This record gives sequence, C-alpha cells and structure tokens, in this order.
Amino acid sequence: LARPDWFSVLQGFIPAHIPTVSFIIAIVGIIGTTISPYMLFWQASDELEEHKTILRPKDIEVDTAFGMLWSNIVAMFIIIAAASTLWIAGINIETVAQAAIALQPLAGQTAYILFALGVIVSGFLSLPVLAGSTAYAVSETFGWREGLNKKVFSAKGFYFTFMLSLIVGSFIVFLPVNPVHLLYYTQVLDGFLTPFLVTILLLLSNNKSVMGRYANNRKKNALLTLFLCILVFLDIILVSQLLGIF
Repeated sequence: LARPDWFSVLQGFIPAHIPTVSFIIAIVGIIGTTISPYMLFWQASDELEEHKTILRPKDIEVDTAFGMLWSNIVAMFIIIAAASTLWIAGINIETVAQAAIALQPLAGQTAYILFALGVIVSGFLSLPVLAGSTAYAVSETFGWREGLNKKVFSAKGFYFTFMLSLIVGSFIVFLPVNPVHLLYYTQVLDGFLTPFLVTILLLLSNNKSVMGRYANNRKKNALLTLFLCILVFLDIILVSQLLGIF
C-alpha cells in the first residue's frame, strides 16, 4: 500500500556510508527493542512460577525460533512502511501524531484513530509486563517473596514495587520531555545493557550444575558468543563516538 522502492529497500540492507553516531544509536536501539533485557526477567520468572517442565525441548526451540523470526519480519516491515511514508516526505517523528502518518496508506483519515487505539492497547499489554519485570528483578535482588500467584500481604515488597512502577510510568507523561525521544533513547539504553545480561546468560547456560543435560552445546555457544561480540563491538563504537574518540 505504501509502494516502497524495493530495490532501495534491498540496498538498505547493505550500509554504503560511514556509520555516524545517529546510525550506531539507531542500531543499538533496534537491538534494545528486539531483545529487551526486562523480558529475560519476566520470561524466566513466569516459567518458574508456572512450574513448567521440559517435555519436548525441540518443540520449544522451534517455537522460540519462529517467534523471533516473525517478530523481526514485522519490525522490518514497520521500518519499511515508515521510511516509505515519513522519511521519503522528510518528516522526522517528533510527536505520536506524526507517527500515525505511516498508517495513512492503509487507513486514510482514520489513521490517527487506529494509531491511538494501537497505543492504548499496547500500553495495556506492556505496562503490566514492564512493572512485573521490575518487581521480579528488585525482589530477586533483595531476596523478597515474589510472584503474581502470591497474596499481596505475603509478598508486600513485590507488589509495592509493581504498583510503584505503574504509578511512576503513568506520571512520566507529565514530565517536560518529548515522549517520542524518551521512548527512543530508553530502547538505546536497553541495547547498551543487553551485552551484560547476555554474558550472564552465557555463563548460566553453561553451568551444568544448574542446567544439567540442557546446558549449551558448542554450536549454541559459538552463536551466542558471536552475538555477544557484535553487541560489545557496537557498545564500544557508540561510547567512542559519543566521547569523540573517533
């Protein structure tokens, strides 16, 4: 519907210019929003809370791989749609209303209503997850009782952190800060922190006293190490450019 130039899209997969600070920041931000650190806490705690057992590990790997592939395909087409409608018109997204323009080829004048509904629904979906991830992380750090299956008075610290996160998140919109910029740079921060958590995952997934026969094999370690090296390299480049080293 946006009629992108597919030849230009394919060319875009091969960077043909010297990476600038904004370019590296965007890459780190994309990584941060794709592999969000908070999800590591949420998913691990959720699986533990539900007392799930591994019956068919291959099915879990296929399910995870399909989910990762599908989410990245969706993200790719979001970028293509935005580039074909916003970037080509020289629009730099500064407000949520400007972001809604990307939906005009599909929804016409109702794009703003559709986008607003999407923001509201995504808020209802993401806020509990973000607050829950924070509550799990803080509770595990201080050794508090945790879990959404616990009663409020038996896990006071967990639920206090959960509610505090929701309240703080709700009041952020009243700050004199551009919410689009805030959203963008929080994802950059996520991407910057990801290597530290991936390192912990790498060490944990190779600990046979914890993982048993499900510890990583050489192939998984090689892929994870390669990914970690790329993340660390990007972080070094980002910090170096921000400090003006090169």
